[in-house]
Amino acid sequence: MIYLREHFFNYFTNKEGLLLAVAEEEVMDILELAEKEFTKKQSCRQKIELVLQRLIKDSVPYMQLTGRMVFTTIINSGDDYSPFHKIDELLEELVREGQECGDFIERIRSNSIVSALLGAYYSLIFSLV
Repeated sequence: MIYLREHFFNYFTNKEGLLLAVAEEEVMDILELAEKEFTKKQSCRQKIELVLQRLIKDSVPYMQLTGRMVFTTIINSGDDYSPFHKIDELLEELVREGQECGDFIERIRSNSIVSALLGAYYSLIFSLV
């Protein structure tokens, strides 16, 4: 067993490194979903729903791990980098497009809408952990 632990830490310097790698993999999956499954026929609102549904579907079976991963990579991060910033950027782009198409109210800032959407997601995670 000691060999496996040493081998594990050849790839990750600590548990937070592992959580960051898992978060990066999840974000890449979401971005891949966006690239493959978004169609021109879908409204921006539908695309946002698809992203949020995927986040929730992937999170629910592993709520404690997801909570720890979110806390480590977003809230407790010592630097400004978080893989989840890419999700923020994707959602903000979709909200802006949606505002141009009339899916969302233009007088509300796009980053405020994204904050509300992701705030609801994070609230779900932390309320169930």
